[in-house]
Amino acid sequence: MLPGLKMMIFPRRFVMGPGAMKIAGKLTKIYVKKPLLIGGKRALEACRKAGLQAGLEKEGIKYVEAVFGEGVPYGPECCEPEIERLTKIGKDNGCDGVIAAGGGKLIDTGKIVASKLGGEAIIIPTIAATDAPTSALSVVYTPDHIFKEVWFFDLNPAMVLIDSKIVAEAPARWLASGMGDAASKKFEGRTCYRTGAKNLAVKPEWLGAGPDLAFLICENQWERLKTYGEAAMDAARRKVVSP
Repeated sequence: MLPGLKMMIFPRRFVMGPGAMKIAGKLTKIYVKKPLLIGGKRALEACRKAGLQAGLEKEGIKYVEAVFGEGVPYGPECCEPEIERLTKIGKDNGCDGVIAAGGGKLIDTGKIVASKLGGEAIIIPTIAATDAPTSALSVVYTPDHIFKEVWFFDLNPAMVLIDSKIVAEAPARWLASGMGDAASKKFEGRTCYRTGAKNLAVKPEWLGAGPDLAFLICENQWERLKTYGEAAMDAARRKVVSP
């Protein structure tokens, strides 16, 4: 179907750098009027110190804050009970979207909750461990932490905002994990290019192979990892933001 079709699918905004949290409020109001802000306790506190909540308040955004996995037996897991618990908080408070601040499971949960609220997802990663923030899917587990299913969405998150100062203050092992995940993309991308693998553009149809730009990005990040990876890990161990 549609031979020769090329397609790239992105979040609409990708913002990264030290101090990025200071403009989060201005950017949030483009997409969400009353967000449900979810995150682990440490992630929410890191965001508070970086100015997220103050920035939302400055822009007149009335947000509702909820702690991921708080007071439940299964803990911080992307599972149906937690999804429903957070969705109920959002609906009860009239929230029209989600700001998800934290790691992979929290981010995946936030994307599903945003979908159930009928609104946008704004993702604020506090660690650089995976590529979950940009994707249009979530991996769901049981409350016993066993893989259950993958949810696919029509849209990627509206915005991914990374304050590199917060990421630099996280344990260095998370960056090492993210670098390993990123390194695989060269080889995954090459396989997709050679086989003409398609994108999940319109559920449930897979349409449109990736354009050359997508594969150039995969190649470029591999070269950057080889060139700067060791220095980046050294900076992460010292909790320093590097260029």
